[in-house]
Amino acid sequence: MFPVSTAVVHVEENAPATTVVFTANASDADAGLDGVVRYSIDPGLFVIDTRSGIVTLIRSLDRETVPAYNVTVRAVDQGTPPRTGSLSLSVVIDDVNDHTPNCGTSSYVVTVSESVLSGHVIETLRCVDDDDDPSGLNNALTYAISSSPKDLFTVDKSGVIRLKDGSTLDRETESSYTIMVTISDQGPKLRLSTTVNISLIVTDANDNSPNITSLESPTVPENTAPGTTITSIKASDIDEGVNKQLSFQIASGNSDNLFTLNPSNGDLVLQRSLDYEREQKHVLIVVVQDRGTPARSVSGTMTVTVSDVNDNPPVCAKSIYNVTVPENSTNQRLVTVTCDDLDVTGSVTYNITL
Repeated sequence: MFPVSTAVVHVEENAPATTVVFTANASDADAGLDGVVRYSIDPGLFVIDTRSGIVTLIRSLDRETVPAYNVTVRAVDQGTPPRTGSLSLSVVIDDVNDHTPNCGTSSYVVTVSESVLSGHVIETLRCVDDDDDPSGLNNALTYAISSSPKDLFTVDKSGVIRLKDGSTLDRETESSYTIMVTISDQGPKLRLSTTVNISLIVTDANDNSPNITSLESPTVPENTAPGTTITSIKASDIDEGVNKQLSFQIASGNSDNLFTLNPSNGDLVLQRSLDYEREQKHVLIVVVQDRGTPARSVSGTMTVTVSDVNDNPPVCAKSIYNVTVPENSTNQRLVTVTCDDLDVTGSVTYNITL
C-alpha cells in the first residue's frame, strides 16, 4: 500500500517537539472500509497522526547522542480481515553548530626560561569541538592570537604557540606575559568561539654579569691598625636567585697578604701593618663573581695609597759627642751634630738643653 518500502528524511538536531518529520502516504484501492487507512509507528521519539500519517517529534533530538533513528511506519485498512503494509523510515539528525570549542580549561600557567631561542614551543592547545558534522565545518578549528604583548608569539593551525622568529625573552625587562588565543569553529551559518588565557612566567637565566657600583681607591695612614675595614666594594646583579648572589676576592696585588676581602660583603680589611717608607701604593685587582651556572664575573682595579705618619724619631750619627774646649775660646765651632729622620716628610731641628 506504500509507494516505496523505504524512506530517508533529515531533521535538524534541536528541532522542537511537534516538528513535522515525515508524512506517510499509503493508499488502498478497495472500496468502503476496506479502503480506509490508519497509521501507526514504533513507539519512542516520534508520533504519527493515525489519519493523516503526519509524523512529528515528541521532543528535540541531539545528533551527538544518536545521529540517526530507524523506525517502522505501518498502514492498516479497516477491512475484515485487515490488511497491512509497512515502510522503513530512516530519520537522519543533521548537525547544528551548537557546541563551542572546548580546550579543557580557559587558562594556562606556563613557565619558560628567558634563554629559550626563537621558535621555542611555549604551549600546545588541545581543543576539540563536540559537534558531529559530516561536512567537518562545525568542528573544524582555527587558532588566532587575539592579544599578545609586543607581538612576540605565534600560533599555528594545530594550536602550537611558539616564540616568534627573531624574538627573544628577557626576564629583567619583562618577567611575565598574558597571551590570549581565540579558538573558532568554521560553521557556515554560525561560528562559535572560545578564548584561552595563557599566563607566561619567564624564569631567570644567568645572562647578566655582576656590576661593580662602588670601587674606591682609599688613602690609608700607615699606622692604621690591622683589622680595620679600609673600604667596601659594592656590586649588584640584576639576575635573580643564586644568579644574583655574589662573592668577592682579590685576584692579584696582595702578594704580601696585607689585605683580606670579605667574600660575602666586599669589605676590604687591613690584615697586617703598612709601612709608608717601604711601599706607598698597593694596586689590587678584585673579582666579583655570581653563583650561577656557569658563573659570570667582573673585575676591577683599586689602588690603596699609604700616607706617611711621623712614626720614626730622628737618628744622629752619634749619641754622645766629647769635645775639648780651651778656656779662653770664643766664637769657635766646637762640633757638628748630624741627624736624619726616616720619615719622608720629616725635617730635623736642633736645640741645646743644659
